[in-house]
Amino acid sequence: MKKTIIIVRHGETTKNKTNSDRGLTLVGRKQMVLSATKIKKLLSPKGKIAIVFGNSRRTMLSANIISTMLNNSVVFSSPNLRLEGFSRFAERLSNPVQRYIESSLNNKLPEYVETPAIAINKFNSVTDSLLSRFDVIIVVSHGGFLDVIAKFHPLFIKANRTPINYGKFRHIFFEDNL
Repeated sequence: MKKTIIIVRHGETTKNKTNSDRGLTLVGRKQMVLSATKIKKLLSPKGKIAIVFGNSRRTMLSANIISTMLNNSVVFSSPNLRLEGFSRFAERLSNPVQRYIESSLNNKLPEYVETPAIAINKFNSVTDSLLSRFDVIIVVSHGGFLDVIAKFHPLFIKANRTPINYGKFRHIFFEDNL
């Protein structure tokens, strides 16, 4: 049976990074409507869909926009959809995702930040449990986490290596023998 996983970066947020409860800007809401429209075309018609989002207000708001646009009410929250320690690592870096990837490839990540292997295990623990019940999983999370998944996860490894910008997504179709 064909399965689909789509990873979506939340929409644009306010620039105040110290406010962990920040929501989406008007541009961010429009980005999510545009992404949801493209996802709807991509999936039509496509079986049972689950949307899972990280544990922040901006990922929840983004997931809710997608859910509304897809007429889908199966939405889950998961605290596992983020890189622990990444915010601290990213402080004062001009390109934190690229620096994280370089540091991990050179085995020089600080001990306080999760490795790509841990991120992949967390991603798998969330998606594996849903793939047995749904045909499509849409994961809405933070850019750093999703860029690590897109770079290191075996399902996404052949995909485009450019970062996932606000409100953008990548998808993968694969055969699953569940």
